[in-house]
Amino acid sequence: MKSSEVIANILGKLQTQLQGDFETIETFARERLEDIAELAMVLARERVDGIFKTNNQMFQRAVARLEKRVDLFVRDLALLSALTVEKAWNTVVSEVWGAINAVIGAAAGTLPLPSLPKP
Repeated sequence: MKSSEVIANILGKLQTQLQGDFETIETFARERLEDIAELAMVLARERVDGIFKTNNQMFQRAVARLEKRVDLFVRDLALLSALTVEKAWNTVVSEVWGAINAVIGAAAGTLPLPSLPKP
């Protein structure tokens, strides 16, 4: 087996496996960011010309809720991204170790798969 074959196999499998994940992340991010941006614009308008113009306490509570929404969005995005990275790790390791084991397996036994690195 040639290294170019291993590379082609890895890239092909990564593209196939991760394409849906990237689309999912993009859709998730777009929908959440649309909500966050819309809420931010409402808060800004209300601060200038609406109910929050004279009610600072209510404005601060609304801003705190917006901060919480942003925090939750970023955390969810990080988790989705971590799952995608783990899938990529598994794909690459499976292909590389599979190639090694295809060559040495008959003569020297198999090389065990490594564990996912800790962050």
